[in-house]
Amino acid sequence: MSSSWPTRLASQYLDNLPEVDAAFLLPHPGDAELLCGGTIRKLVQAGKKVAILDLTAGEAGTRSELEVRLDQADEAAAILGVTWRGCVRLPD
Repeated sequence: MSSSWPTRLASQYLDNLPEVDAAFLLPHPGDAELLCGGTIRKLVQAGKKVAILDLTAGEAGTRSELEVRLDQADEAAAILGVTWRGCVRLPD
């Protein structure tokens, strides 16, 4: 993961959301990258700033440890070039 990114991107909240061109709001960490990754990448390649907001941390449905899932979502967002990623952390 890029060293300029915080350790836990999915812990960010809306108070530090920068101005973006497109925002993806999905229920679980990794959903945006998995379901919308191609669109996200095309937007980033077109010079657009993209944000991802997860509604939950995915604790109810994860097949791996929660921290592993959050790490994977952070890494995927970094690879795609996402400007900002956060999590509301509603109960899953």
